[in-house]
Amino acid sequence: MNRSGFDDMLAAALLRASTHPFTLIYADLDEFKEVNDRHGHAAGDAVLVAMAERFRNRAGPKGTVARLGGDEFAVILGDCSEADARSLTAGLIADAQTPVAFEGQMLVVGGSAGIAFAPRHGLTARQLLLAADEALYLAKRRGRNRFETADDMVLPAEKNDGQSAA
Repeated sequence: MNRSGFDDMLAAALLRASTHPFTLIYADLDEFKEVNDRHGHAAGDAVLVAMAERFRNRAGPKGTVARLGGDEFAVILGDCSEADARSLTAGLIADAQTPVAFEGQMLVVGGSAGIAFAPRHGLTARQLLLAADEALYLAKRRGRNRFETADDMVLPAEKNDGQSAA
């Protein structure tokens, strides 16, 4: 699915979020640029195609997978517990770490992801995407090849050890 289709699916899910909570997973591939730079764009394309297929298979009928651009993917999961969403996200990361065969070589990337739960982390597409994106970058800062949730975000007061400026 492309970005436009994803935007429509997210808008529809948000309309039902108060009665049908859902999960948004925002993921990207670690070290993807290096694959493109070292092996060429055909190799990068092969990685993207393989990841899209793996992610669709992992999400199954409960999930909608979209490539948002570059090496970024999003998954909307409905009818899924938060524990199941975390487990599925761990599986996506394992899928990303599995090498991709291309012209006699094994291409290796990784994956990091951020998770936001609707409606808790947002009632608009912008709020929810921002929450998932911030969780994704927290995962990258904490070492890549992992996921974090918007619940894991450090609140501004915590950044200063809870001390307010005088």
